[in-house]
Amino acid sequence: MKRRRLTKVLFILGGLILAFVTFSTPSGWALDQVSLRLDWIGYTPHHIAFWIAKEKGWFAQEGIDVTIGSGRGSVQTAQLLISKKDPIGYMTGVELAQFVGKGAQLQMVAVYLPKALPSYRYLKKSGIRTPKDLEGRTVGLVTGGTQSSMWLPFAKAAGFDASKVKVVQVDQGSYNQLLLQGKIELSNGSVDGVSDILVERIEPIGQFALADYLPVIGHGLAVHKDTKESKPDMIRRFIRASSLGWRYLVTGGRKAAIEGGQVAAKNVPGAPEVDVIAEGFERLIPFMRSKNAEGRPLGWSSPKDWEAMLSFLQGLNMDEFKPIPKVEQVMTNALVPPE
Repeated sequence: MKRRRLTKVLFILGGLILAFVTFSTPSGWALDQVSLRLDWIGYTPHHIAFWIAKEKGWFAQEGIDVTIGSGRGSVQTAQLLISKKDPIGYMTGVELAQFVGKGAQLQMVAVYLPKALPSYRYLKKSGIRTPKDLEGRTVGLVTGGTQSSMWLPFAKAAGFDASKVKVVQVDQGSYNQLLLQGKIELSNGSVDGVSDILVERIEPIGQFALADYLPVIGHGLAVHKDTKESKPDMIRRFIRASSLGWRYLVTGGRKAAIEGGQVAAKNVPGAPEVDVIAEGFERLIPFMRSKNAEGRPLGWSSPKDWEAMLSFLQGLNMDEFKPIPKVEQVMTNALVPPE
């Protein structure tokens, strides 16, 4: 009897110990504190995958406590990576290549948008139909945006004389109103842009998408090479959680896009209606895959695509893009987890 009683006590104690190990120990583990610097306002549709990954606990499952911060363009994001104020940034590949060419120790470790989303937006009532129609007009570009840095390459590729266009720098908070008021006739746009959708509900708009004119790499996760060397496992885990967010939104259809918009709106002040964010995300899905990356894990980018972009930039023969870095300097797939 005593033996049976002892066995029962030990069984109960064993269960308590197992419960303690299972439920108490993980809460005591220190998560990696990681900040992600976005390239624009946090509720932008191509940002919501990171918010949904945080909301679902996928970063936490990877041992990461992520803080997501809005940005003011890829230029600012690159500068924060260079100064190591943020360990991971979300920016365009074309602007990363510019910084690397000038000596910055940055590298893209995962690409989610191999086709660039930035565009130039105009009101259809302006009479603009082709890029050539921009000559003699006033263009307002937001300082630090991809559209500003790619203006001259766009002009050259689109076949108009940039010297015949008046370009003024405008603020992130005013360019929409300036466009609607007719004070500028072209400004920053994006295929998935929230402001593009909102302006379109007031006045019909047209866009010149960069991807239609230039073979430039779009958005992905970038790091300082020192971070890559010192924390490769953290970066790999960060990519894995991020990719779960992207996959959830793509496979979940409108319902998932609405959910992602709700999470972003909850975390970022001044967000528009959730359906606007969801519509923007749906518009960007065709820009997520490259033919050269078919069959590869989400986040994997094709060296051929990078080579095509760098060769194009070299052919421009513009000081802004000299010297041209090598493919292995600007990107790596070594940290993209297999699916």
